[in-house]
Amino acid sequence: PSLSSKPSSEPTLLPSASPSVSQEPTSNPSASPTVSSMPSISTSPTSTTPWPSSIPSISAEPTPAPSSEPSKSSMPSASPSAEPSAQPSAQPTDGFYYPDWTNEDQVCTNDGNDPEYMLEIQRVNYLYRSKEDCCRNHFWWRITQCMANE
Repeated sequence: PSLSSKPSSEPTLLPSASPSVSQEPTSNPSASPTVSSMPSISTSPTSTTPWPSSIPSISAEPTPAPSSEPSKSSMPSASPSAEPSAQPSAQPTDGFYYPDWTNEDQVCTNDGNDPEYMLEIQRVNYLYRSKEDCCRNHFWWRITQCMANE
């Protein structure tokens, strides 16, 4: 192929073995753009709207200030807090967790009100030492809500 300072009026049928590389975008967008399977990472905000996006962004840098609300999680933190909580926690129970289908919430509870059939006949199928085991076995399709008592 011959080198030219002017573009040709028609595309070549044989692409170059060493394509040219430019630091500037072209003035005309391509009719068939290339699509990447990798997300792009931005180091600056893409919008100045006052509300959050429904799709989280990926950032290479942490935010400059902490949020105004604490994050909520059903899992305990990795380290204990330095201050005691304002309200006492619920009294621990020694009872087993069992699936509670009596209301529309459908959660596992250990309130001591285990149905008789679970205590006597079906103990191995319905009574658990951990809430997570109970939720996984009986409410696997809504495990997050079960663990949060929702």
